[in-house]
Formats: sequence, C-alpha cells, structure tokens
Amino acid sequence: MVALARRLRSLGLTVPLRVGTAGPADRHILSEFARDLGAGRSAERLARPASDPEGFSIERFTAALAEAGAQEPALGLEGLHLFPFGPTEASVSWLGQPR
Repeated sequence: MVALARRLRSLGLTVPLRVGTAGPADRHILSEFARDLGAGRSAERLARPASDPEGFSIERFTAALAEAGAQEPALGLEGLHLFPFGPTEASVSWLGQPR
C-alpha cells in the first residue's frame, strides 16, 4: 500500500488518501465474501494461509500504515476506511479501541 501511495504521488496525485481494508472478520467470512464478490486472488490467498503464516492482521496493517505516514508525511495517508465484512459491531468496536 505504501508503494502504491508513493507511485500515486510520483504521478502528481495530491489529494489525501484513505486506505480501505477489511474490518475484523475471521478467515472463513472473508473468503466467502471474496468468492461471492469475484475477488479470485483474495479468495485464493485466504484459501492458502501458508502463503502468509501469520495471516492478515488489521492491527499489523494499520500500524504499518501509521508508521509509514509518520515517517513520510508527503504520502498523505489521511484515513482508514473499514469494510465491515461480517458483523458491523465488530468493526465499530475495533475502531473505538485505543491504539
């Protein structure tokens, strides 16, 4: 995501960037949504957790984005958009937790 932000900036895009990601949901729910929405590559990755032994972690992902934004303010990473695949309450609760 950081590489994409750098690329967009190098092309002259200057608007603030909001990164979209799945909210808290288990692997099974995410793979069902990926399959139903036609996101083949995402569904394949979820079906083979060995390709990412730690699995996707919203905490690691958002921490990496926050760190990149702090180190490179010119990236303009100004927000996060959660797609609540699964119970909306889980995403709302996650957003309310201090970090």
